[in-house]
Amino acid sequence: MNIMVRIFMVGLPLFLLASFSGIAQTLSLEQLLDSAQAYDNKEIDVQAEVLDKLTQEKGYWLNLGDKGVSLGVWVDKEIEISNIARPGSYAINGDIIRIQGVFHSSCKEHLGQTDIHAYRISLVEEGSLRKERVLPHKKFFAIAWLVSFLVILGVYSAKELLEKSKRRSQ
Repeated sequence: MNIMVRIFMVGLPLFLLASFSGIAQTLSLEQLLDSAQAYDNKEIDVQAEVLDKLTQEKGYWLNLGDKGVSLGVWVDKEIEISNIARPGSYAINGDIIRIQGVFHSSCKEHLGQTDIHAYRISLVEEGSLRKERVLPHKKFFAIAWLVSFLVILGVYSAKELLEKSKRRSQ
């Protein structure tokens, strides 16, 4: 039997089983917000970077970000999130987390904001320091600017010293 036929015969049942078994697909924030009405008040599964963590009396707000898109996540105090310790910033890649919860395109509990009410959170990847790489042309311009500055400073200082020495000799 041809290998392609074998792959098809094994792959098709697995595909159909996965499609109809209720296995949730992990969405990006962009996919979720692009189809907000389709996912409104439904259970969703997203994965994104933690940008901020705000503690309140009844729970936590997590601000998630992914490819320029951000979204707030409400987490009740009963849900453990102590392992989410590193929010992202300019110098730090925040923790990557997986959120399972209910999506609200206009949450009545939170003044009509678009948000997710999480019921399960798991850490996928710990945050890390960002490695900055300076582009070669930027290094060149920085060195050229520094050399120009030093030359001008040297010429100006030499001129001032010459004028001082002329004044003293007169």
